[in-house]
Amino acid sequence: MDNKYIAFTDFRFVDEAKSELRSIFGDATLIRPLYGELMLFDVARPYDNAIGAFTANKPTFLYGLLKVSAEVSFNGDYYDIVTAMSSIMDMGKRFRIEVKKVWTPSEETAKDIEVLLGRALEGKGFVADLKDPKVALYVILVNGKALICMLDMDRYGAYTLDIFRAANKRGYVALNRSEHKLAEAVEAFHLVISPGMSCLDIGAAPGGWSHYMLRHGARVVAVDGAWLDYKKLEAKKAIVITDDDGHAMNGIDIAKPYSMPEDIAAYDLVHIKSRAEDAVDTILDKVGQFDIVTVDMNTVPEESAKVVKSMAHAVKSGGCVVLTAKLVNNKLHKLINDAERVLSDDYGEFAVKKLPHDRMELTIFAKRK
Repeated sequence: MDNKYIAFTDFRFVDEAKSELRSIFGDATLIRPLYGELMLFDVARPYDNAIGAFTANKPTFLYGLLKVSAEVSFNGDYYDIVTAMSSIMDMGKRFRIEVKKVWTPSEETAKDIEVLLGRALEGKGFVADLKDPKVALYVILVNGKALICMLDMDRYGAYTLDIFRAANKRGYVALNRSEHKLAEAVEAFHLVISPGMSCLDIGAAPGGWSHYMLRHGARVVAVDGAWLDYKKLEAKKAIVITDDDGHAMNGIDIAKPYSMPEDIAAYDLVHIKSRAEDAVDTILDKVGQFDIVTVDMNTVPEESAKVVKSMAHAVKSGGCVVLTAKLVNNKLHKLINDAERVLSDDYGEFAVKKLPHDRMELTIFAKRK
């Protein structure tokens, strides 16, 4: 197992992920794809070197990389897995286990298997510690095999096998799936959203990204022609700027675009209920400049980028944009290049990532010049 690694991707982008593997590890030999999202390959490098190359290349379509320490057959009996884990782990190191089921005859949930394996190891004298483990054991059950990986957490930190299960355990209820995308973008692009910041959320409805930023103490201006889910957003003070008659919800202030209150900056959430293209003057006249712009519009990336460009003078120098690029056709490189070209006069330091909660889309990051 000295040279065997497993890489993680999205099954919709396997070909792109393979290309990235070849680019990062020219000496890699792909053994086999494993049920689409996993790729097993050989490369004659120690883990320090491999993970260093992986991180330095900032791959778009690959999520993570683990070294395979053991591989055993699996038909529903966990004895061989426990034996293999016992043979690779230092008795003195506290451990935790994470299991990912990809294709397996086992009827137990991943969580059930984690508990079963943990108890078996404790029975052999090992010490489980979910709060401050020193070693992480990863067990991937796929196609009648158990791939076992081990990570020194003091040295390499933690890795999450099942990102979707972890997202549901974050300790809060996300407003929608899209909110998880912004949480992943914050991690992927090393963003900071904190109290006192001002954020612009374009294409905001029903409000997932706005919810994330409000929870982190930022003030949010949301732009969308549809109503938001104000109850779930839980803003302390919110106002809707709209030409529509009526009211959005009890407790939400309403104002016309031509009669916005002078204290508009005192609101935690300002929803400009209009198309983004029509909101530019309203935003610039009243609410000042922004630290972060987030964009999740249901249009081609180039059009989303044009909206961002039109608002560039409302973004602070050093501020950033996080833009969801909808892959409306299979020419994904052209779609991304077109968006970056539009933004390039005002933005730089571009990065692109396929986030786990992205579907047929990529996320573009750029920093205001």
